[in-house]
Amino acid sequence: MKQPLPILKDKKMQERLNKDGYVLIDFFDTKEVAQLQTIFDYLHKNRTDIPYNQLYTCLHNADAEYRRQMNSHLAELCNNSMNDFFAETKNTIFTFQIKGIGPESELYVHQDWSFTDESKGLYTYTFWLPLVESNAGNGTISVLPGSHNYLREIRGANINPVFDHLRKQLIKHLKPLTIRPGQLLLFDSALLHYSPANLSDKIRVSVMTNVMRKEAAVFLYFRNKENPEGVDEYSVPEDFFMHYTNFKEEYSSPPSFAKYERSFVLKEEFYTEPQLEKLVTKIRNDYTFAGRLLNKFYETV
Repeated sequence: MKQPLPILKDKKMQERLNKDGYVLIDFFDTKEVAQLQTIFDYLHKNRTDIPYNQLYTCLHNADAEYRRQMNSHLAELCNNSMNDFFAETKNTIFTFQIKGIGPESELYVHQDWSFTDESKGLYTYTFWLPLVESNAGNGTISVLPGSHNYLREIRGANINPVFDHLRKQLIKHLKPLTIRPGQLLLFDSALLHYSPANLSDKIRVSVMTNVMRKEAAVFLYFRNKENPEGVDEYSVPEDFFMHYTNFKEEYSSPPSFAKYERSFVLKEEFYTEPQLEKLVTKIRNDYTFAGRLLNKFYETV
């Protein structure tokens, strides 16, 4: 796999992003966070189709005009700051994400989808910015630093990862992050992450999009239902989320607006629990010099 091409102007931040799989950036001040809250309140006043008892990504809503207004308002506010930190990038549409209240708001351990040809060093990054502090009480994001460097298979809606049946066993290995209002969590879409249930008495609202280099073509990947060892690549427009009529019913199959490009061989294989534990140990060891020496020793015995 080719090394990722940079997306951040700050070289040290980019190095940290490459190594850890995530970086925290002071993106918005309190005034701009208040503006985000005003936009959220305006768009959601009197709406009855938004669930507040689960994790809900608002771009999945069936109301196309609502999605268009949300993206327009958020892009207008975010783009100036995007230019301060990012170099030669573009993004999919902006959306609010609502972490509702209660046990149904948990989001299992997962990786985000591949949207670019990562073999060319064109990676996709998730942009996630909370309007209130994200902490243990409201189900903050937990990550496994470095996991993006070991789990880089193609990812998609109906492609099961090698850890699919061991998601719960991974939780204990993840690091919870405390993220301030207006602070951006930018992470590699291949990074393992998880969010426990929001057990506070308030919803947690955040802003999201997906960021990639300008020259990157945008794709969706699906396991071929007739050939379980094959994965198909489909090109889509950058604003493809706007083209769905009903995302929840359509997301698991190639959409009508997508164009078939090519197929890959990707056998569906799954780790045993000992294999996964060994991988996690290797990922953790790679964070220290002694650990890297230990990994090299294990590779030779």
